[in-house]
Amino acid sequence: MLEEPFFSDKYASFYMEKCNLECVLVRSQVTSRNIAVRYESRKHLNEGELINDEIMEFFMNDIHEKFIRKDEKTKIVINDSYFFTRLLRDIEIDVDGSLSIDSRTNLDRNIHGIVKWKRIKEEDRIFEQDLVMIPICNHGHWFVAVIKNPMSCLRIMIKSELSQESDPKEPCQIFLYDSFIEEENCLRRTGFGDDSNL
Repeated sequence: MLEEPFFSDKYASFYMEKCNLECVLVRSQVTSRNIAVRYESRKHLNEGELINDEIMEFFMNDIHEKFIRKDEKTKIVINDSYFFTRLLRDIEIDVDGSLSIDSRTNLDRNIHGIVKWKRIKEEDRIFEQDLVMIPICNHGHWFVAVIKNPMSCLRIMIKSELSQESDPKEPCQIFLYDSFIEEENCLRRTGFGDDSNL
């Protein structure tokens, strides 16, 4: 969670006015870059407010720094809020889960674009890590996809020379963490979320 002094109104107002700042830069130990959190973003932490990409990126970074063991940090990649949008730009997935030739070309282009955009070194190989965490915003609602063995997913989707290699030791697994799932289940139990009544 956020440390109280960082987002307390009194401290933040004084600090930002004194320094004539519009945002606070939080140095990420994960990516060695600054995460900008604007002063106005603190209102998105109030109950009933939708969080924004700055808050989401801060929390994702906070999770990586505080809750993941030091020896595991290099095996887990946490992406920012633009990753998913950039990855799936101009991609159409067929009914069977495979990609058309055009989509394969676009996916390849998007992956190379992400590598260049994020300044990823060849040895880091983002899709060959054990876990990739991707924050996704859909119509103002955030959820997190955690992909275990992401290279296995790419092998299946691309169906290229990668799929000719030996099968991976572990299959790809995708976990979605969504705060609305519990709320939706509660609505269904009470009869309000039953689609058959429509």
